[in-house]
Amino acid sequence: MAFANIAGNILIFIPLGFYVSWLRQRAAAWTTMLTVAVASAAVEVIQGVLAVGASDIDDVILNSVGGMLGVVAFRLLSATVRGQSLVRTAMAVVSVVTLPVWCYFFFVLRLHL
Repeated sequence: MAFANIAGNILIFIPLGFYVSWLRQRAAAWTTMLTVAVASAAVEVIQGVLAVGASDIDDVILNSVGGMLGVVAFRLLSATVRGQSLVRTAMAVVSVVTLPVWCYFFFVLRLHL
């Protein structure tokens, strides 16, 4: 269960790093990472205030690592694929592929099915 928690926190925020990088293509990588870290901290604060799930600093760190992987993946994809339409297509494919992972972590592991 610990591995699922670690992997889930990282995997869930990879798309956020990818999408924030795409929306802020001209921004420096560190400002994009700061945006992802603030979003992660906001999610954890909301969890703590609403008593939904466990709010932990480890989650913020792991979510930020996932966001950083998304930023790096976007930068690598943009460097290797020059057409913006191909980048958007790759983003759509990644989103569709990660959807079952999201469902698995949210429904199966969280609800203990």
